[in-house]
Amino acid sequence: MSKGYINDTNIWIDLDWRKLPRDSFPSLWAKIEAGVSSGMIFTLDMVFDELQATAKKDDRLAKWIKDTRAANPKFVLDSTSDIQTVANGLINKYKLKTNADPFLVAAAKKHGLTVVTAEKLNTQLAAKPHVPNLCFELGVPCITLLEMIKQNNWVF
Repeated sequence: MSKGYINDTNIWIDLDWRKLPRDSFPSLWAKIEAGVSSGMIFTLDMVFDELQATAKKDDRLAKWIKDTRAANPKFVLDSTSDIQTVANGLINKYKLKTNADPFLVAAAKKHGLTVVTAEKLNTQLAAKPHVPNLCFELGVPCITLLEMIKQNNWVF
């Protein structure tokens, strides 16, 4: 089992908007919330900002993540200068647009966390590397939401 997990933006969106809404999967959400409360599940300030920026009116995910941050301040990790340095190295190497991805991976590296993402490894190295490629480069474990569920023996 991992020391902890840091969720990519797409995981939060999949959990609420796309695939696993709270009203249909309350026991999964209870496990997620328990993981947040226990300091096992994190996200990054830039992921938080992405979710707030894309929020729709009356967006329950944006509200939930904002309320959860207020109740559990350690849930949202800061992009500190050392994280920014590592992320900027990835941005420069791969000529990436500035988004949360390289910062997420750098934060996982700093804190010894496993990245949870819906992205797949990009085998076309000439194209933009995906989160799993960046994780591989920095030696950071990278899994899917289902793998996180299995690692923690969550049963529903």
